[in-house]
Amino acid sequence: MPLIDSQGNVIDEMDHRQSELLVVDGTTLMRCRLPVKRQRVRTTGATGSSQ
Repeated sequence: MPLIDSQGNVIDEMDHRQSELLVVDGTTLMRCRLPVKRQRVRTTGATGSSQ
């Protein structure tokens, strides 16, 4: 479940960019636009450059 900050913003980590977030409230399914306000890139492993 995504975290929600004090202003009601959703904080979540995703493997790839999503354009919508599906929210379920009881029996109601809502489709919400998902603008990206900040992106953090995480890298792991070798850089691929060797000499």
